[in-house]
Amino acid sequence: MNSQHIADIDHHNPKDITEKTFKVCSYHTKGSRVWIDDVLDETFSTEADAKEALLAIKDFKGEELDVLEFDEDSDETVVFCAEWDEDQKRYVEA
Repeated sequence: MNSQHIADIDHHNPKDITEKTFKVCSYHTKGSRVWIDDVLDETFSTEADAKEALLAIKDFKGEELDVLEFDEDSDETVVFCAEWDEDQKRYVEA
């Protein structure tokens, strides 16, 4: 049996290690249905990198774009939202 300390360093029994990735997506729900479209076709290792990429988009890709966090089970969570600002011709934090 592994102690908690050993579990922290044992790669066969890691403690609370979750592999997370981030994507810039358009995310729509209708009832129980969910549509997720990866608008940049790129995966980011940090939320900050994905957010920076989203805010750097200069062409319209939908009224709202989101940064989604995906865990190792492919469950998604919206962690950042941005809306298209027609006056500035760019996405701004919602």
